[in-house]
Amino acid sequence: MIDAQNLVYSIHGRRLTDNVSLTLPGGEIVAILGPNGAGKSTLLRQLTGYLKPDSGRCTLLGKPLTEMAADGTGEDPRGNAPEQPHGVSVQRSGSHSHGQASSSDA
Repeated sequence: MIDAQNLVYSIHGRRLTDNVSLTLPGGEIVAILGPNGAGKSTLLRQLTGYLKPDSGRCTLLGKPLTEMAADGTGEDPRGNAPEQPHGVSVQRSGSHSHGQASSSDA
């Protein structure tokens, strides 16, 4: 179970989450919906412990999410699939040609 109480997060004087409280029971699938810039990604990062709120508290099974990997075990039970992978670089090398050979090649 994830329990969030009064989550607040601001950047450059703008509140991205403002006193958000919710409880998510285990085994549930939850969707966070809203327009661009509504704070969905910010809320998700707070609910997974990757972003510490300015105020408020978020726990997973009663343990603060911001302490999950800080217990020295190296184990982190959180899961997160970001929209855009970070640190991934794709490079193309060489010259490739595809398709049917022209009549002059035959």
